[in-house]
Amino acid sequence: MKITKRQLRRIIKEEKAKLLSESSGFSPDALKDMQQAIDFFRLERGDESDAASLENIQNMAVEELAAGAEYPSDELFDMARNLDTIVWDEVPHEISSWLESFDDEAY
Repeated sequence: MKITKRQLRRIIKEEKAKLLSESSGFSPDALKDMQQAIDFFRLERGDESDAASLENIQNMAVEELAAGAEYPSDELFDMARNLDTIVWDEVPHEISSWLESFDDEAY
């Protein structure tokens, strides 16, 4: 059985989203929407810089949640706040809400 490159890419994206959702506190839908935002900036807008920023934010958020973080690190919080408004608007609500949360006692 042969599969096309497009089918292979879709399978890889689905498996990646499944693995990320199993190891993070985000829903599969939120991770799928984030991946769509990354793809939008990379493929449709040709903006590798914004796509890479979103990808870094996603990876850091997943790692921090998997490590048991209740709030995002200062580095991750700052990275998210430095996004252009157009890019920030593409971040799924579930992820952006967590990124905007912070520990009141730390401030």
